[in-house]
Amino acid sequence: MRPIDYMSRFMLPFIEKVVDVIGDGHCGFWAIAEFMRLTEQSHIMIHTHLIQELKDHRDDYVEVYAGDDRYNYILNGLHPPANMGGCAHLVDKWFTVPDMGHIVANYYKRCVVMLTTLGRS
Repeated sequence: MRPIDYMSRFMLPFIEKVVDVIGDGHCGFWAIAEFMRLTEQSHIMIHTHLIQELKDHRDDYVEVYAGDDRYNYILNGLHPPANMGGCAHLVDKWFTVPDMGHIVANYYKRCVVMLTTLGRS
């Protein structure tokens, strides 16, 4: 099935684009690049934009993350992995919607929604 086939019918008129990328540790950043009509190789630029957003609004994000420890974990996680080869990366370098979706929404002025069947039986 195509990814759009998993969407509830009532949602279809509101869906601008569905992005399906290879799950390899860069996938969240690639999905953003694809949605913004950039190339997959632009995922490094996405990292840079999100890092800048965090730094520019540090006090706000420290409050959102309830302290410096979580803020620094997210900030460090946004720095691209040293080895950008085609391999999957450690979890602390993955794009996660609960931790980073609102950063994308703030920087790119776009709604970020994650729909998943994870946890369904």
